[in-house]
Amino acid sequence: MAEGRKDENDEARPDLLEARGLAVSRGSRTVLSGIDLSLRAGSMLGILGPNGAGKSTLVEALLGLIPFEGSVRFEGRPIDALSARERARALAYVPQRSMLQAELSVREVVGQGRYASGGSVRDPEVDAELERVGLTAMAERAFPTLSVGEQQRVLIARALATGPRCWCSTSPPPPSTCAGRWRPSPCSAPWRTRAAEWCWWSTASRRRGG
Repeated sequence: MAEGRKDENDEARPDLLEARGLAVSRGSRTVLSGIDLSLRAGSMLGILGPNGAGKSTLVEALLGLIPFEGSVRFEGRPIDALSARERARALAYVPQRSMLQAELSVREVVGQGRYASGGSVRDPEVDAELERVGLTAMAERAFPTLSVGEQQRVLIARALATGPRCWCSTSPPPPSTCAGRWRPSPCSAPWRTRAAEWCWWSTASRRRGG
C-alpha cells in the first residue's frame, strides 16, 4: 500500500484520499489492479515508473475521470458522490502538457481556477498565484505564445488558484520553474536526470477558505 510521507502529527490527521482494491481495464486489457493508496492531509506522495506503467491512468481514476473498479474515497465520501463543482474545488490536476489553443491571456487561464468557487479573473487569488510562479509580468500575454515551461507554470498557478485540498501533477516542475517559491518532493532532483515519468500528489495541511 502506498502512503504519503508522514510527519510527527500524521496520526492525528484523517485520510484525505483513499483507494482500496482499485483496478482499471482498457477493453480486455487490465491496466491497473489491486491498488491500495492512502493520502493524509499535509502529506506528499510520489509515484515513479516507466512509460506505460499506468501512472496517468491511476491519476485519472483517483480523480474520478475514468471508470474503475474498487473504492476511491475523498474525506470518507465515494469520489463519484462528489458533484463536479465539489470535485473541482477539492482536487486540482496539472497535466504534463496543455492542449489549450484559445487566445486566452495568462490571467484568464489562471482565473479558470476560481470558477468552481464562483470567483473570477479579478479575484486576488489570481494575482497571488501569478506572483508565486513568477508570471506577474506575463499576465496579459496570450497563453499559446508561451514556451512549454512557461505554460506549465501557468497550469500550476491555475491549480493553486482553486484552493484545492489535494492536487497532483503527472510531471515534476523543474527547479527553475518556481525558483524560491516552490517546495518540491525530496525525490524530484535525482529522478529528473533519468528517463522516468512520474506523478505526485500534494495535500493541504488544513482546509482553505474560498
